[in-house]
Amino acid sequence: LHTSLVLCLWTLIGVFGDEVKSVSVMEGHSVTLHTHLTHTHDVIQWRFGVNGPLIASIRRSVNNPTYYNNDKTEIFRDRLKMDSKTGDLTITDVTSQHSGLYQLLTVTSSQDITKIFSLTVNTHTAVSISESTQTPSSSSESSEVHLTRQQSFHSLYKVVMTCVVGFLMTGAVVFIIWINRKSRKTHGQGTQHHCK
Repeated sequence: LHTSLVLCLWTLIGVFGDEVKSVSVMEGHSVTLHTHLTHTHDVIQWRFGVNGPLIASIRRSVNNPTYYNNDKTEIFRDRLKMDSKTGDLTITDVTSQHSGLYQLLTVTSSQDITKIFSLTVNTHTAVSISESTQTPSSSSESSEVHLTRQQSFHSLYKVVMTCVVGFLMTGAVVFIIWINRKSRKTHGQGTQHHCK
């Protein structure tokens, strides 16, 4: 029971331990995911999705970024630039296909650090629809309101998903405790029958 509870809590910490940094960009523009690294790292890796395909990496010994092109990373072909000093990743000419989570892994001799970025790509059509219903003086306000609503929805989605995962993990812990108690009772009853 104790081991099961510790494993469940450890999983929860793993799921919620990394802060997710939200970044928003207009379709067709460039966006840079900043590492904010303060010291030299042996290896820096970027993945599209948590534990997804590797899209870029750099090793201090080589000091030149490597970009990975395969079926899973085709959408990034000729669009990635990685700063060899900071590890910052720039995606150029962004499309809606680039929306999603990006995982940054930094490795030093003493520790590995993982950061998660959530990239939201806003389309021009969404903004132009709201602008067309406004007067010229209020069109920029409308764009800001639309983007704020999208960001609010994205934040709400993250909160809801966090609650759902937390609820499921709590349910799993309760289920494990119930199974453990049931097996103890069954085992205890079997022992009592043998004594008679």
